[in-house]
Amino acid sequence: MSETQKPLAGQIALVTGGSQGLGRAMAKALAEAGAYVTITARSQENLQETALLLQEAGHTVLALEGDVTNQASVEEIVRRTEQQWGAIDVLVNNAGALTGLGYIWETDPQKWWDSMEVNVRGPYLYTRAVLPNMLARKRGRIINIVSRIGTVALPAQSAYTVSKSALIRFTENVAIETKDRGISVFALHPGTIPTAMSLQMADFREQQFQQGSAFRTLLTDVPEQPSDVVVWLATGKGDVLTGRYISAKDDLNALVQHAEQVQQEDLYTLRLNTLP
Repeated sequence: MSETQKPLAGQIALVTGGSQGLGRAMAKALAEAGAYVTITARSQENLQETALLLQEAGHTVLALEGDVTNQASVEEIVRRTEQQWGAIDVLVNNAGALTGLGYIWETDPQKWWDSMEVNVRGPYLYTRAVLPNMLARKRGRIINIVSRIGTVALPAQSAYTVSKSALIRFTENVAIETKDRGISVFALHPGTIPTAMSLQMADFREQQFQQGSAFRTLLTDVPEQPSDVVVWLATGKGDVLTGRYISAKDDLNALVQHAEQVQQEDLYTLRLNTLP
């Protein structure tokens, strides 16, 4: 496939938390699809390692160290990306934190709030920074990496569950505010992948509930699956699902075919169930 035949040829993508694990896999998939990719993370060493891997494969990548919770850092990374290549077409809010684990009365308030800073404030700051140019061009796709955990309540994991619930709802809010303006926004559950964060969760569950081994047996998915979904969403094939929570394991083509039903019945969203 020539460069011009690639589905994202010439598009500009930015991936937060793009230096390792799932973020690295998504950056690689976007680059293979023809996009120019900026990866950002806090670890300069991991960033350079990922950048070298992508460059050796013939891809165009910009690696920028930054803090997703710092407004000045976020705006500078967006500015440098746009200065290098032009307006950002695809934003993947992947950076995440798993802090403040434990029963609420036992948690450290700052560690608990750190999850909100990274998992909610970070996507908010990046979304806020890229939207003006997306709106001006009437074109853009934002993919927020969430978790099924954000749809349930789990003991001793409130910081993570609450932050991911907030990000799912934030996704829907952005979709409503940008409706009919050429912007699509998605909350993507990547599956159960053995990443550093999920293994940290397994260790915690073993320590807290003696359930670590059972949780580890669920970590059978591979990062390539959600990475392919990110590319699929970035091409615009799923635009009718804007604002929705979707899983990398969903039959996305079937969801698109049933988009009218999804909208009419308010499916794939967070809602409150009440008595009639």
